[in-house]
Amino acid sequence: GEYETSACTGSTNTQCTSCSTCGSGKYKSGGCEDSTNTQCTTCSSCEMGKYEIIACTPSTNRACVLSTAATTTPITLATTTTATITASQSSTQLQSGEGHSSSSSSS
Repeated sequence: GEYETSACTGSTNTQCTSCSTCGSGKYKSGGCEDSTNTQCTTCSSCEMGKYEIIACTPSTNRACVLSTAATTTPITLATTTTATITASQSSTQLQSGEGHSSSSSSS
């Protein structure tokens, strides 16, 4: 986008300039309209006990929510369950493989 840097007069045309972009760790909090350049604000940090659900980008501030046992437990259980299933599948495959090789040896 652009914003107006000099208004139209009887002898000059309107002058416009490209809007600035916000650098790393900042987001657009306003501007880039009429006669105002982009206004950038430093992204907020997640306080202790909160975690990020939306990352800081040039157009959005970081969003954080309260971390509770209810929000972290399902993630932990899913990881544990996946690891247990994988271990069980590997164990079953090993036992099946041993049975086939001993059958082959005795035949």
